Amino acid sequence: SHTPSKGQEGTVGHEGGKAEIKRVERNRREQMRSREIAYQIKMIKKEISLTDSLETANGNRRTRSKSNKLSVLADAANLISWLQRENLKQRVGSSGSGSGS
Repeated sequence: SHTPSKGQEGTVGHEGGKAEIKRVERNRREQMRSREIAYQIKMIKKEISLTDSLETANGNRRTRSKSNKLSVLADAANLISWLQRENLKQRVGSSGSGSGS
């Protein structure tokens, strides 16, 4: 009487294994993504400090480097918000349609 319905028993174990593999892969992808984000941010910071030193070294470059810095920051903001959107999309995954965009 306590034998499980055959169909269910079989799939549960199998699905569990598949889900585990998926989870591991997703974790690996997210790790790579966050490493990529960290790298991008480092480059952006480097770029900003570069424009800073240009600014101090040479007075008449000031306005240009300031706008450079702003565009770098804008790029950074765009990149980060894009990556966050991607992250959300990944998290939602196939379990439903992500909202908007």
